Order: sequence, then C-alpha cells, then structure tokens
Amino acid sequence: MTGADSGTGTVGGAGAALGANVLLRVAGQAAGLALTRRLAQLAVGPVEVGLLAGVADAVELVVALPAGALSDRWGRRPLLLAGGAIGAVGLLVTGLAGTLPLLLLGRALQGLGTGCTVPPLLGWFSDVTASRGARGRAGVMSGVGAGTAAGLLLGTVLGSLLWTQLGTSAFSVLAVAFVAATTLFVRAPAVGMTPSSASSASSASSASSRPAELGRLLADVPEALRAPGLVRLLSAWLLLNAVVGLWLTHAVYQLDAPAPDAAQFLVGRLHGGTLDLVLGAWMLLFIAGSLAWGPALPRLGEWRAMRVALGGMLLVCVALVALNAPGLSDAARWLALAPFCVGVLLEAGFAPAALSQLAAGAVQVHRGLTMALYSVAFGAGSLLGNWAGGPFAAAWAMNGIIAATAIMAGLALAVLSVRSERGMVDA
Repeated sequence: MTGADSGTGTVGGAGAALGANVLLRVAGQAAGLALTRRLAQLAVGPVEVGLLAGVADAVELVVALPAGALSDRWGRRPLLLAGGAIGAVGLLVTGLAGTLPLLLLGRALQGLGTGCTVPPLLGWFSDVTASRGARGRAGVMSGVGAGTAAGLLLGTVLGSLLWTQLGTSAFSVLAVAFVAATTLFVRAPAVGMTPSSASSASSASSASSRPAELGRLLADVPEALRAPGLVRLLSAWLLLNAVVGLWLTHAVYQLDAPAPDAAQFLVGRLHGGTLDLVLGAWMLLFIAGSLAWGPALPRLGEWRAMRVALGGMLLVCVALVALNAPGLSDAARWLALAPFCVGVLLEAGFAPAALSQLAAGAVQVHRGLTMALYSVAFGAGSLLGNWAGGPFAAAWAMNGIIAATAIMAGLALAVLSVRSERGMVDA
C-alpha cells in the first residue's frame, strides 16, 4: 500500500472516520426508536412493530455483503459517499410518509444507505490497524466499539427525545446526521486500494459487466469464511445483535406501553422525559464499559473477553427478573441495580473484542468482505431480534424479552465455548 493507504493518515482523518461511525449509528437507531414511539402511540401490536422496525435491517442484510466485496475492489470512499446520501434520502422519506408503502420505502432506503456504508467503514478501520500490534489494534477497535455503542444508545435517547419534541419532523433532523457523516468521509484518508489495484479494478470493470465482476467478488466468500474461528465468531455476533434488536425495539415499547401491568413492574412505567433519562444513564454506563475494555483486551484475549461479556449479559437478565417482579420493596429494587450495572459494564466488552479479533484475522485482500460478513451478522441479528422478539413480547411482555435475552446469550456463550479444531489461538 501507499503511505496514505497504510492507515497512518492524520489523526484528524481517523477522528473523522470515528465520528462518521457514531453519526451513522445515531441516525439509524434514532430513526428506529422514533418509529417505535410513533407506533406505540398508534397502539400497533408487538409483532407488527417488529416487522416494521426490521425492514431497514433486512435491506442492510442483503446489501452489506456486495458492498463490502466491492469496497475491496473499488476502494472504501465511493460506497461510503453513496451510502450516506441514500440514507439521508431514506430518512426524509420516512418523515414525510403518510402511508404504509411510503413508510416501508423510507425504511428500505435507510437500510440501503447503512448497508453501503458500514462494511466499507469497518474495512477502513481494519486497514488502518493492519500494521499495529495487539495493543494498538485493541485501542482502535475499542474506540470503534465504544463509538458504535454510543451511536446506538445515543440514538435511542435522541430518537425518543426528538419524537417527544418534534414528532414526525424528527426524521428530517436525523437526515442531517447522514449528511454530516458523508462530509466526514471526505476527510478520512483513502485506504483499501493501491493505485495499481485501482487501475486493475478499472480495467476489469471495462472488460466485463459489473454484475459479473460482483459475482467474482462474492465467490471469495467461502475463502474468507475459512479464516480460523470466523464462523463461530459471526454466529455469536448474530445472537448478540438479536438481543440488541430485541431491546432497542421491544423493550422500549414495553417500557413506554400505554398502560402499566400489575403483574410486571417495568411494563408501562417509563414515559417521555423519564424514559429519556433512564436510556441516557444506560448509554453512559455502556460507553464507559466499552472504553474500559480497551486496555484489558490485550491481557485477557479477545475470545475470553467475549465469553466474560456474555456472562455479564446473563447477570443483567438475573437482575432484570428481580427489577420486574411486582411487590418488591424499593430497597430491594435499588439493591438489584448493583448487579445490573456490573453486568452492563461487562457486556459492553463484546463488540470491541469481536472487532479486534476480526481485524487480526482478516486477510488483506478480503478486509472489506470480512467486515461485510460482520455487518451481515449484525443486520441478521437485529432482524432476528425485531421479528422473533415480537411473539415473546406479545405472550409474556417484559418477562418474555428477558427470557429471549437469556436464551440468545446462553446460545452465544455455548458457541464461543467450542474450541477450534484448526489450531486457532483461543484463550
């Protein structure tokens, strides 16, 4: 690679990419949360909420793999710029939609924009950490993980707040975040292609149709999946993001339900500013946990860190069972917050550890594709949480969400506890 492509670009360029990552997550999650608040007011059922919320995830799931593969051939920036513009248009359409078909179109465009931006952006981070040791890689990926968590959780708070204050105009405001992310992409150093590879990609495109070129690129998927432990890691990542989709859609819906449930303390208990405050506190705790994991990853190892994080998620479930129990004294409820907070700090380590392991194992020519597979698992998990979580929430409300969370966390922990048979370093 050239000097610019080696990932040693200016601190400002790296900061721009980190900022773009946060803005993309903020806009996407805030739009989903605002949609959830809108549907809660319309008294739409939990299953329908999951289906509508999952449209963007479904489109992202389809688009992410081709986008990541093409970013390995064409470079990261073209797809980043195009995706930012498409996502902004999708948010505008969602805000203006007066009918269900237009609402679905807006959400689909948002998913298309996210699918075109996230894999190349993660590929960019993989490029810039390629020459760094475990400590440097863990530091950068901890920042990426914290930024992703900050974006998702800040988006949850901001989406709720903007909906409370602006209603459907919130979607127009959020479109600005996609535009701002696109602007930041321009500042990030171009990485992922050398001049020679760019010229060879250009000649390949002129010699054959782009669909055929894309087909050849996607044929590399089996080779990328042969990286030691990648299938195992992606499976656990999918299950973890099913929990994220479950909570950021169905849990918020249950907390903001129109009427409380005498049998479950948390249902319908948080509205408006109170809900915003609780989500904000959760956001700050999760971000603190993500950043704290950075120095610990090189010593603990990524695989062990992911297992500890999943143990933290199971601890959160135990605490939530107590918090949701009716008739519990105020003192006991405050006491249950202690293991809840510890669990949140621990579970925050999964994303930085997973990203660091992916960056370490990605082959240079498949970095964008590897990160696209990570993004596909992210989208598939969110989709699973949104759609499969609906029946759990419909049948058992908040207890159903807690049970589904424990099931998915337990399955992910079991997947990560299986040792590789190919000599992988797996602490």
